[in-house]
Order: sequence, then structure tokens, then C-alpha cells
Amino acid sequence: MQLKIYQRLNQILIGLIISIIVVLTLVIINFKSFDSSIKIIVIVGFFAFTILSFFGFKMLEYNWDKYLIQKMILKGQVALAEIVTSTPLYPIKDSASHFYRLWQFDMIIKDTELQTHKLTLYEKMNYEVKTIPTGNVYVTYDPEKPKKLFIIPNGMIGRFTNLMPLVSFYEKANLNIKYLDVIDDKGLVIRTYKDSLKIYNSQKKNESK
Repeated sequence: MQLKIYQRLNQILIGLIISIIVVLTLVIINFKSFDSSIKIIVIVGFFAFTILSFFGFKMLEYNWDKYLIQKMILKGQVALAEIVTSTPLYPIKDSASHFYRLWQFDMIIKDTELQTHKLTLYEKMNYEVKTIPTGNVYVTYDPEKPKKLFIIPNGMIGRFTNLMPLVSFYEKANLNIKYLDVIDDKGLVIRTYKDSLKIYNSQKKNESK
């Protein structure tokens, strides 16, 4: 789903830039025909339109995936998934030139009836991520729209109390679950809890020096 969002955002940004260029062209062509008071209104209006348009785009860019994830969580459209393989694809960047890397995940998803589904997911990862371990994470999952997949950060899992019965269900289902630590830090970071603990202890040592 992240790949689809990235492609849509690029289309929206191109459309926005074209719209601004068209409006600017019309303003330049007709500028001499405006009287002084109208010229001021047109200039202020154009800059206000441009600033608000890009502000709106930035808000959409930052919040689109988070909104979809939260919406699906509130609907209970969440499932346990096992990362089988993960492959780095190519770097991508946002409108502020922050770089991420798109990864492909081959996953086995267990629904609430413990039926398995093999699916492929594309996720926007922190650019510095080099390897991703195998293990279990929670993902958004709608059986009617199986491609609408996002890996859910652990912090978000903890904030939604409606997910606790679902988590408890999986943990009592005699599954061999090996949870991974999923962090949203300029793109997702996925690592084992052992690695996260090592990093945390290393940071604490550096702070104490």
C-alpha cells in the first residue's frame, strides 16, 4: 500500500505544480489589464493559494498512511503476520527530500480464523536499514481488500485498547510467535528486541559518560 500511496502522492504533486504554473501564467498574461488594487489582491491571492496548497500537500503526505492505519485498527482490521523474506528495492524521497527505502516483504498472514494467506507487502523503511530479521508483526488486513496492507508500529498497537483482545487471541492460540520490534523513525525500523535492547543500553552508556 505504501507503494500505491507514494505513486498517488507523486501524481498529486505533479498536478499541483502544473496548476500553480497555469495560474501564474494566467496572472502574468492578464496582469497589465488589472488596476492597482486588483493587482495587489491577485498577488496576495496567488501567494496564499500556493502556500496553502503546498501546506495541504505536506499534511496529506505526512498523515495519509497513518490515517488509513488508524482507520483500519478502529475497525478491527488487523492480523498477525510472519515476515518470511524481505528485499530492499530502491530509494524514494518525499517532497522535503528526505530519503527512505522501499522494501518488499513476503508474508504469511494468519486471520482471526487462523487461516493462512501468503501476501506481498511494500513498506517505506528508514533509509539506513540494511537487514530485516524474520519474525512476527501485526499488519492491517481486510479480507475484501488484501492489498491494503501496512505494518503497524508497536507503539501504535499499544495505544489502541480495542486490539488487546485480538493480541490475546493470537497469544493463546499455541502459535510459535516471535515478535519483532517495529519503530516508526523516519520510516519503519524493524529489528529483534535483543538488538533494540543492545542499542538502548549503548545509548544509556554514552549518555552517562
